[in-house]
Amino acid sequence: MRGALVGVAAAALCSVMLVGLAAVPAQADSQTAKQCFPGIERCSGDLIIPWDRIGGQTALDTMERAVLSGDFGFVPRRDTDHYSYSSPERPAPDCVVVCTSEGWWDALSASGLAGIENAPVLMTTPGELSSQAREVIERLRPSRAIVVGGEAAVSARVESQLAELVGSRPERIWGDTAVDTSLAVLRSRDGWSRTAFVATSATFQDALSAGPYAYARRCPVVLADARGILSPEAAEAVGSGAFDEAVVLGGEAAIPASETHRTGAASPTRVWGATAVGTCASLIDWAAARGYRFWGGGVATVYSYHDALVAAACCGRHEVGLALVGEGRDGQDAVWALARAQASGLREGSYTIAHGTIYGGEAAVPQALVNRMPFSDVNGDDVVRPAASGRA
Repeated sequence: MRGALVGVAAAALCSVMLVGLAAVPAQADSQTAKQCFPGIERCSGDLIIPWDRIGGQTALDTMERAVLSGDFGFVPRRDTDHYSYSSPERPAPDCVVVCTSEGWWDALSASGLAGIENAPVLMTTPGELSSQAREVIERLRPSRAIVVGGEAAVSARVESQLAELVGSRPERIWGDTAVDTSLAVLRSRDGWSRTAFVATSATFQDALSAGPYAYARRCPVVLADARGILSPEAAEAVGSGAFDEAVVLGGEAAIPASETHRTGAASPTRVWGATAVGTCASLIDWAAARGYRFWGGGVATVYSYHDALVAAACCGRHEVGLALVGEGRDGQDAVWALARAQASGLREGSYTIAHGTIYGGEAAVPQALVNRMPFSDVNGDDVVRPAASGRA
């Protein structure tokens, strides 16, 4: 889709930590693994490592719960504990990224921008600020908002409502197409890392798989058109010398081989799999080799973008991996890659505990699928299924 319809609002909303700000607790899923990792004080018995589920009746409800979570969300912790991610405590955000809930196109470029701004990514309906986004903003009390997308995606009325909530006029970043919007996002900020992602705008899975890394390492996501062709402007932006590496996401059906030679000074690296889940798995392996911590992990459905869009920012903020999951023989390849990365870090002592969060209700990620998810095990095999280990 073209024009302002492609526009996606990414409103980066950050706020100082407030006394009494409470986190929304995650709902613990019934599926757990019991393991005792060396080095944990009083480790005399089994340690329960759950897959927590953050879900709501709608995708926007899930968004609200995820962003306001005290574990992987944007609500600061009141104290520290033995979890490696809680010290030093991350501050509350001062800015938000709000996108339309009715399309993924421009939202694909939101993760890197949100990472620069230390902001959550929120979704709203085009004509009225969603009640869930409003609740998040009222709880976090940020001072700024950024809208990514044209007025057909996020209307002037929503922009006005955001201004009333944050006390300043929102910044709007947009272009006539998804490709143009990704370039507008790139040009709107300095401080990008030396790595850029290149992904198709025809689907959302590849770009969102890169979301956590893009957020944590401040990498822009430059979009090709639906045929996988880079516009002259996009090729110039990637190959201008600002980036040392262009990571091309997906196979040649997504981005043709001819396009990898148009990245100029940025050395191309293709990360891909036979399926969208396979590409996500390959990207997790690639990120693990780059030193991404993977002390924990998130899981979202591969079939829709809403949960993965919000989860990408939440996971990136805490340097947690995100695995897209689906049905079928290869539907859990990315979860297995995530478990391998966790096991490696646990063995090396990079962190002392692993944790998993499912984004979305059972309609998105069924419990039967959760029951088949693997867990890391540093005391035995790299990865074990709960049923096989007897620890379910």
